[in-house]
Amino acid sequence: MHGYYQKNLKKWYKTLNSYMNYISYAEERQARQMIMRRRSTGQLKRSHLKTDQCKIER
Repeated sequence: MHGYYQKNLKKWYKTLNSYMNYISYAEERQARQMIMRRRSTGQLKRSHLKTDQCKIER
């Protein structure tokens, strides 16, 4: 009986571990996407500012 519980516990730990890894991976990906979006919006704003400045200079 004791060995049965130990086996199941090991299996459970494996499952939990892989699940936690997956969650951390998903969170990391989400964070990266957010950073990329922020960067792209920042670049867009900068490029718009540049074009606006050029228009003003003309």
